[in-house]
Amino acid sequence: MAILHQGLFGPITGKISGVVASTWKGINYVREASEKNKKPRTAAQIAVQEKFKFVHQLIKPLSPYFTAGFYHKAKYRTEYNVGYSKNYNEALRGVYPDFVVDYEKITISEGRLDQLEQVVITQMTSQTLEISWEVDYLSRNYAYDDQLMVAILCTEIGLADGFIGGTMRDDAHLTFKFSSKMVGKEIAVYVGLYALNQLQVSDSQFLGKFIAV
Repeated sequence: MAILHQGLFGPITGKISGVVASTWKGINYVREASEKNKKPRTAAQIAVQEKFKFVHQLIKPLSPYFTAGFYHKAKYRTEYNVGYSKNYNEALRGVYPDFVVDYEKITISEGRLDQLEQVVITQMTSQTLEISWEVDYLSRNYAYDDQLMVAILCTEIGLADGFIGGTMRDDAHLTFKFSSKMVGKEIAVYVGLYALNQLQVSDSQFLGKFIAV
């Protein structure tokens, strides 16, 4: 059944014969109603579907970072969809069933804001990371109150830890105590920046992989 929300000439939602009408992000659209496919999947279809699943499991813990990192690119798509597409195309090598994650290519943000410069990361004891960087006071392509987001990803347990905002570019230094669940496991660390108005974002930076202590 379809519903006319604003009279005869208004948007329709629901199913009419073989099509479905709906609204998403303020956009009215119509699509063909899906039908169950009883044919067995081909090897190529299985490979594509498995890649979708693999990437989803890989980046699912990073979805909160995508909200800030891909906010300005999410036109007619969600921030997660933008981040998913970026990582699907760049962060995975190999073919099913031998997928290999390229950790250096995992992206949590993308934009033209200046990245951090001369970044040094040190793993201290007691689940603590220390990150420091230089501040170029002559650059005009950022503000001193640009906000950092730090993501610590442990794919072995499907967990990400870190923060979004609360540390500024001008701080030039931070320490962060990550989850005890990551101790003894491999972690990958990423950092990105976004302007307070969220209109500008930097490309994220891969800071390295470590065995968490």
